[in-house]
Amino acid sequence: ELLLAGIPVLAALRFAATCAPRPAQRAVLQELVGQVTAGNSVSSALRSASFNIPQFVVTLVEVGEATGDLGGQLRRISAHYESRVALERDLRGKLAYPAALLVLTIATVLFLSFGVLPQFEGIFTAAGAVPPPETALALGFGRGVREHWLAAGLGGLILFIVIRRFARHNPESFERAGLNASWLGTLLRYREYSVYFRTLAAMLSGGAPLARAMPLSSQSVRLIGIRQELAAAEAEVRIGARLEAALQKKTSCPAELIALLAVGEETGELGKFAAHAAAHAQGVVDKSLSRVMALLSPALTIIMGLITAGVIASVLTGVLSLNDAI
Repeated sequence: ELLLAGIPVLAALRFAATCAPRPAQRAVLQELVGQVTAGNSVSSALRSASFNIPQFVVTLVEVGEATGDLGGQLRRISAHYESRVALERDLRGKLAYPAALLVLTIATVLFLSFGVLPQFEGIFTAAGAVPPPETALALGFGRGVREHWLAAGLGGLILFIVIRRFARHNPESFERAGLNASWLGTLLRYREYSVYFRTLAAMLSGGAPLARAMPLSSQSVRLIGIRQELAAAEAEVRIGARLEAALQKKTSCPAELIALLAVGEETGELGKFAAHAAAHAQGVVDKSLSRVMALLSPALTIIMGLITAGVIASVLTGVLSLNDAI
């Protein structure tokens, strides 16, 4: 915004470094100030910086410097990252409530097992009475939780570590399993292509050529299998194929996203329609996650209610049977 208002680059960088809220951000900007003060361009400063800068950012800055629209390019980069941060924040928000319910369910089970059920078990033991079957089941459940909670927790932790190590050392096999799953695979594809097309749209709108924008945009994709598909499509485009045909032939990109890109190629507004494809793909992901969260939250609530109600009912039945025996 400062550059668009006509403020020189060096002054804008100094002002941004002064106003940066975090020490790491100030260090980054101060390093850029030093590089630019020494006579380097912003793109050269970014390329030689000691911190990691995505290559597509450097390319857009170079295009902005070449066209005299550095402020506009930085605004596009900012909008790109703001949208990514907003999407990640929205995803965390959607997962927060089910996660809280899961923690509450586990806490309820532990409270009943350690705080409530042992007292009633002592009452039956002291009275020498045999509890009814449903009460015996609840007492046995609580006893099992008390005796095996540590082993279950360690087992879960070990399983998590094993899965994480396997995913780290065999990422392609792990990702392939996810992509081959029906619902999860579809969700992952839409999510990855949403990120890819959003980056591609930013680069094309900034003036980068398609042959340069495609490989840089694929760097934003996390899944190796999707990156390999995109690399094959890039090779097709380099030998003269249309982007639509290359994606259709070499990738598992959803058909409606390819159709949007075809319209963009025909109208000469590929960047605009790549942004539409990214928004559509993200909309599919959001709707799918919303449906899952809409089912998961009530399911966890019902499970917690059934556990609590079942334990209370079984305990009351035992107490009544104990009174009858007395």
